[in-house]
This record gives sequence, C-alpha cells and structure tokens, in this order.
Amino acid sequence: MSDIQVELKDVSFKYDGTARGGIDRLNLQIGKGEFVSLLGQSGCGKTTTLKLVAGLLNASTGKISVNGTDVTRVGPEKRNISMVFQNYALFPHMDVFENVGFGLKMKQDVPLAERKARVENVLDLIGLQDFKHKHPKELSGGQQQRVGLARAIVTEPDVMLLDEPLSNLDAQLRENMCVELMNLQRKLKLSVLYVTHDRAEALSMSNRIAVMDGGCIVEIDSPNRLYRYPEYVVTAKTLGEANVWPIANFPNTCLSTMSSEWAPDALSRGDSLMVRPEDVSLRGTAAEGAVQLKAEVVSIVYRGDQYRIGLELPDFNLKALCTTRADTELQVAVGDTVPISVEYRNIRVLRAGSPGGAR
Repeated sequence: MSDIQVELKDVSFKYDGTARGGIDRLNLQIGKGEFVSLLGQSGCGKTTTLKLVAGLLNASTGKISVNGTDVTRVGPEKRNISMVFQNYALFPHMDVFENVGFGLKMKQDVPLAERKARVENVLDLIGLQDFKHKHPKELSGGQQQRVGLARAIVTEPDVMLLDEPLSNLDAQLRENMCVELMNLQRKLKLSVLYVTHDRAEALSMSNRIAVMDGGCIVEIDSPNRLYRYPEYVVTAKTLGEANVWPIANFPNTCLSTMSSEWAPDALSRGDSLMVRPEDVSLRGTAAEGAVQLKAEVVSIVYRGDQYRIGLELPDFNLKALCTTRADTELQVAVGDTVPISVEYRNIRVLRAGSPGGAR
C-alpha cells in the first residue's frame, strides 16, 4: 500500500495477570485519508489496538509507525494523534470554544490568534457556532459528540482514533452522526481508525473493515467483499445474519450437486457452508442452478420493512428474510411446509479455523 499513514508490524501485547484481552502479532496498515474500522466482540483486542496506536499502552513486541516514523517507544503527547472517547471526555468547567481549543492551547508553538481562528473554522465546519459559549451540561448527546470531534480535528492530527464514539446515542441520532462523521472524514481527507462492535456503523462508514477475534485480525477487506465473500465463519457472523452449516451436517445429495457446479475439490469436510438470509427464496419456482428443498415455517417476525422467517428442515435450520411491500401480504404461516431454494452463486464455502488460532 502506498502513502501509509499508520502501520503496525507484528505487534503483541498482554495484560498482566490475564489470559485474554491482548493482541498477538498483529499487522495493520492505514493509508492516508483512509477510514479503517476494527470490528468484533468485546474482549477481541479492538480497544487495546487503539490504545497501542495512541501510545496509551506500550507494545510488548513489534513496531508501530505513524507517517513513516517509528513511534513504538514515543509518548502519546508526541505522536500527533487525536482520540475521541466513548464518553466524550469534555471538561465540564469549560465552554464549547474552550473545550475545542484545549489541545491547541497545550501546543506551545501555536500563537493565540491562530488558535482562535482554527477553533472558529472547526466550529463552522461542524455546526457548533451557535453553541460555542455553552457548557457540556447544556448540550445534547449529539452536540457533545460534535464537540469531541471538533476538539480532535482542530489539532490537524496525522491520524484520528475513535473508540465507540456513538454507542451512547439513540438509534436515530447514531445513524445521523454516522453520515456526518463519514462526510467530515472524506471532506478533510482524515486518516481514521475506528473501533466498534456495531456492524452497521462499520459497514456504512469504512473503506476497509478489520474483523478481530481472539487478539488477531481474522480478515481485512472492503465492507462489500467481507459481507458477500467472507473466508471464515467468525467474519460471516460478525458482518451480518448468516446461515452456517458444517459440511458434515449438510445433505449428501446437495453436496454432490454443488461439488459438480464448482471445482471438484472445492468442498472439504472440515469447512462450512454459508448463506445470507436474504438469499433464501420462498418462491414456488426455483431458478436453474439452485439447491431446492422443502422446509417447515416455525417462526415469523415482522420488522416493518421485512419479515424474518425461521425454517426447519430434517438436517438443519435456517433463517430467511423477505422484503415487505405495501400491496402484498406474506403468503406463508407458521406450520406451513414451503418450497425453498438457494442459488449456488449465493452459497459460500467458509474455511475451517481462522488465522492466529482465532475461533
């Protein structure tokens, strides 16, 4: 990758007295102007990785570089990195203007006039001019989050780190802030490392997503590639709802047909098959090149824009998602036996295990 802004090379870290929570020989590159998300469950190493880049933790082994400079043993105050925290970490005794300008105030080489001008520019950019004399307790959650972002941006960092910054907001505000943050990052060409356990945030904002598990990066790629073509079970389940079956549990008649559709050696008994629920069809007629089965409907959950349908077969269960339309009603009911089909092109083979021993 050219124009690398941040690089972690074989970085490891372990917390004292604990068996989990560290990272193991992690490698990651972030390009200039790139938005990379670390996505995974609690304890997988996301925030630890962020703290290592920030200099809040010291790597046990490996090398961390920012803008081509080795910062592995450099303190956080000398890394030109900004961080936005989950709880915003605003100073309650300072107004918005003072909070945003605090980082610049700590830099002795920024004259007062320049500091004020840069704060004013950022307040304009983020839409906080009308609130600059208010204190944090007078602001909504979304406004406080904007103050945190403004404070991070005003110092013109080499990279901006965000640790689940939207998790305390309600669903609608979180969605709105995703759009604002994405637009801001692209407008300013910021290099961003973003930690989240919310796949919707990662999918909507990222240039690339690094799926983490057990202190390792399992896979890293574009959101679309990871969602549609995952290599490992943990990736498939982390990025969205997935029907996953060990190949050993799948009907042999289907396996033989599928093997002839793909390369003869495409299927290994240690691997799994994956189908996204939206790729399961309940139509009466199936397209050519599809697995065709019959299943019993065991549950129907209405979600407004779609139905989530639970299906039971002799050898396994699966989920289907059907889009709702104003002019049609769902034609199945719990207890019905219905024909289902899945096109071969929508079936993925997931490899056994995962890199670094992650499960």
